[in-house]
Amino acid sequence: MTVSANRTYLRAAAVTNLAAAVLLLILTLFCWPFAFVPFLAALPCLISGSMYLRAARAAQPALTIDAVGVVDNTDCIPGGLLRWEDIKGVREGRYDGGQALFIDLHDPDAYLQRFSAGERVLLRSNVRRCGTPAVFSQRCVTTPIGDIRTAIETQMHLREARPNGQSVTARAAAATGRHWWTAVTPEERTVTQPLRLGRGGDVG
Repeated sequence: MTVSANRTYLRAAAVTNLAAAVLLLILTLFCWPFAFVPFLAALPCLISGSMYLRAARAAQPALTIDAVGVVDNTDCIPGGLLRWEDIKGVREGRYDGGQALFIDLHDPDAYLQRFSAGERVLLRSNVRRCGTPAVFSQRCVTTPIGDIRTAIETQMHLREARPNGQSVTARAAAATGRHWWTAVTPEERTVTQPLRLGRGGDVG
């Protein structure tokens, strides 16, 4: 399943933040000797605006849900690949006044290490507010949050139904240098035993 980004919202957020940054920088000309106050306020607006603009111009889908995991390219801080083995659960809730999807992780700190120091600061606020850094706002995607949750839960249930999270075919294909039979657990091995004939032609 692929989910498209809400580029209208992302572009609007980029314009709003960049415009606020420009106004605050202009204000520094009239606030001497306290020009550092609007300057410091302009920095997060400038950073957020440029991030939203990057997300709005991205060619890839906002979310991709497949057998490997969930690839996140939503919002201004794309989270990249969340593998199924790293995902503990998924839930819906409210975030900044709108509907959102929260993906709970087994090790949020390990997930945060893939980001820069500045991005970690922003994402840790999600951990404090929502219990997870992986938060997906309905405003950033065109597909309803409920449908995305259903797709994720379906993949999780399919994975749980397969031993070791893999299908028989996938494990057989991964058995490099071995007979496919060794990649399948005994419980899954179904073989029709050949008929053995005795000397007199009787079935043995």
